[in-house]
Amino acid sequence: MDVVILAAGYGTRLNSNNNFPKGLIKIKNESIVERNIKNINDIIKINKIIVVTNRTYQNSYRSFFKKMDIKYEIILNECVERGNGYSMFLAEKGISTCKFIMIMSDHLFSRGFIRKAISGSGLAIDKAPIYYDFEDATKVFVNSKGYIESIGKNITKYNYIDTGLFILDKSIFKVIKKMINIQKYFGVSDIIRESKCITVDITGNFWIDIDTQRDLKVARTRIEILENNK
Repeated sequence: MDVVILAAGYGTRLNSNNNFPKGLIKIKNESIVERNIKNINDIIKINKIIVVTNRTYQNSYRSFFKKMDIKYEIILNECVERGNGYSMFLAEKGISTCKFIMIMSDHLFSRGFIRKAISGSGLAIDKAPIYYDFEDATKVFVNSKGYIESIGKNITKYNYIDTGLFILDKSIFKVIKKMINIQKYFGVSDIIRESKCITVDITGNFWIDIDTQRDLKVARTRIEILENNK
């Protein structure tokens, strides 16, 4: 299975030096991206990694992946201002498997989380996250059949939190192609909303979205939870 990593955002809330990508920040002795790749590859053999990033970060990611024994492709997003949905659109040309995993470069997932997520499909959701920023989190309302009815940061009716990991197939790009010429800016959440995506519940497994220095500190102090959640 291919793995898509969306890494085109500049992450200014975490690091004022936005010349360095968030995904390559180290948690203990390994970067966020490296930990996720190793955990995924331990569970399901990765066929290829597709990284969608900006012009500033492309060489950093290229240097990083050259050191890893894994097939990869760097795709450049020259229109970051169009949102991460546009990055997802660009990823299609690099994907070689019908089904693929997509993650955000600044989300860190335990092995137990990934194992549970890939047993299902769609958006991985969490009913009771161990740690998350309520104001910044993307909320999700899922119906009794497991399908998304609404998703967004500001919705008032919700029962889950979006974790930032997706198990998708290439049919999702039919939805994106309908949106690409209509909306200048669109996010992954907009795509998921339009696709009425299925979900997989990973509640009880550790993950964290690292957007701020506080998030980074929590990730580093709770690394034992992350490593023990197998």
